Amino acid sequence: MLPFIKMHGLGNDYLYLDATDPTFEAAHDWPTLARAMSNRHTGVGSDGLILICSPTPDAREQHAAVRMRMFNADGSEAQMCGNGLRCVAKFAHDRLGLRTQPLIIQTPRGLLSVLYQTANHQLTSAAVNMGEPILDLARIPINPAATSPHSTHEHTLTVAGRAFLASFVSMGNPHAVIFDQALDIAALGPTIEHHPAFPERVNVHAVAVGSRTHAIVHTWERGSGLTQACGTGACAVLVAGVLTNRLDRDARITLPGGDLHIRWDQPTNHVFMTGPANDVCEGHWPLAAAPLDARPTLTTERLLLRPFHIDDAPAVVALAGDRRVAETTLLIPHPYPPEQALRWIAMQQGQFATAAGVTWAITLRDTATVIGAIGLQFAPPHRRAELGYWIGVPHWNLGYATEAARTVLAFAFDSLRLHRVEAHYQLGNDASGRVMEKIGMTREGLLRGHTFKNGSPRDGVIYAALNPNTDSH
Repeated sequence: MLPFIKMHGLGNDYLYLDATDPTFEAAHDWPTLARAMSNRHTGVGSDGLILICSPTPDAREQHAAVRMRMFNADGSEAQMCGNGLRCVAKFAHDRLGLRTQPLIIQTPRGLLSVLYQTANHQLTSAAVNMGEPILDLARIPINPAATSPHSTHEHTLTVAGRAFLASFVSMGNPHAVIFDQALDIAALGPTIEHHPAFPERVNVHAVAVGSRTHAIVHTWERGSGLTQACGTGACAVLVAGVLTNRLDRDARITLPGGDLHIRWDQPTNHVFMTGPANDVCEGHWPLAAAPLDARPTLTTERLLLRPFHIDDAPAVVALAGDRRVAETTLLIPHPYPPEQALRWIAMQQGQFATAAGVTWAITLRDTATVIGAIGLQFAPPHRRAELGYWIGVPHWNLGYATEAARTVLAFAFDSLRLHRVEAHYQLGNDASGRVMEKIGMTREGLLRGHTFKNGSPRDGVIYAALNPNTDSH
């Protein structure tokens, strides 16, 4: 089961998951989960899915508390969500106990600073420094061939035979701001979102200006549709309003879900957004077995490491069924019946779906022949994994184990950002120990009576490696 929190900022609702364990972040097919969980008829219902992740080492050095990843309801990964960012700050404060003021949050836009207010030890509202608006058309991005300039900051956009004046702004994600309260956003929003002018699609805002300090906005959000609020959109509306002399630099932006206070600071050129963040409910989402192709595939010079398939079972039986393989491994029995291979392959899907581990078939790139297996078993709270592998006897002493293990260790450190990977072998299996040494592991000691094999205790030897890019203290 996958625990989640549903939260909203002015009705812009997302499902929030604690993905601060890097193995958890890497272990799931988030686009598929976002589509399933966000469905308002067959799922929980939301505008999308947001992960609260550990910051990268560089961001951590700059005092980032967490890292934000966002998936729209259609499964597409987005760069930024202002309302979501406030809720990420609330999650970090209320549930992770991160109380620095301000909170620094890593986003695809960069590091953003969040000043917040609390009541009864809970974060209730937040002011986010959204950074500088991006106005360069190439960076937003805009395809200039599909639109025509009307003035310095407005362009003519033709949609369904009608011409609209639109201002283009990016706050880390692209926005088209149209100051036309007659625009039917529900009818034309999908067409504008996919207009040729927007190579990465666009968020669309229909704006009615009430005064120089107040505007009313309705939004079609790319990947989600009509939404109750859009924080980055409110920022883009203010910027566009200032540039077209419709709004002052400090204004109240009213959205269907409520009001945001937006300020475009002239000395710094930064846009500041202030608004609420609220919990809705908590729940658990049932996890089906992860699709095989959701698991990572790794390549080396001679090998392809891929998920096992059921039709690999005969090869597994032939290789693992050799008594010499069983004698040099901790868990493979002898004899090794066909049903054992079928159970073992089926079990791997469940392990991956629950972030318990990941196993690869070691195959030869030139012939696709299965020659062994390698995997990681995770200990999520400690950012640690155990590495295990075996190679079929016909392929011993050819360097395949070392080649596969070196690649998996690099994946564990670079992609999963694990802190420690350890491996064990039975005393006397010196060849396995040499593999561990070749990939950079250090022998840490003898494990007396570590396992039972064929009813007898066996001593083991433990090797380990620490990620050189993480703090070892």
